[in-house]
Amino acid sequence: MSFKDKAFKDRFSDTMWNHSEVKFEERWPHPFVRFGLGESDDDSPIDTWKLTSFVRHRPDYLTQVNNKLYLIEVQGTGKNGSHKFKQTKLDACRRWNQEHQVFYWLWDDEAQTACVISHLKVMLLIAQGKATTGLFDGKRPFFAIAKDLATAEADWIY
Repeated sequence: MSFKDKAFKDRFSDTMWNHSEVKFEERWPHPFVRFGLGESDDDSPIDTWKLTSFVRHRPDYLTQVNNKLYLIEVQGTGKNGSHKFKQTKLDACRRWNQEHQVFYWLWDDEAQTACVISHLKVMLLIAQGKATTGLFDGKRPFFAIAKDLATAEADWIY
């Protein structure tokens, strides 16, 4: 059974949910600290699900590159060769991007490479009609950008 087909409560016993974050921490060449809550916080004694979407969807990491601070949201590639961006995450990252520039670190498990693309470029690709749309679990809207397109438009490649 694929990760996406598992019941939400069963996903946490699967290490796939944080696989890309582990890869980020192993490969990111700049200083960073954890910023977002992460999926593992669901076992927190605090009802984090009650937080506003903006706070709940904080980018995963804060990093410093050449004396500039950036926020990094980490994602993996789906089995269909695309990066899926939930609408709620895009909305929150739009607001975070007003505070500090947000980048997506997109891990491609098949190629064992990552690319980094700005939130603004992701939004531009969507506005240009270069993303497909769909629903997670039949309810939550997302935009999907092909990994080859994301790599071609990337700000950095690792």
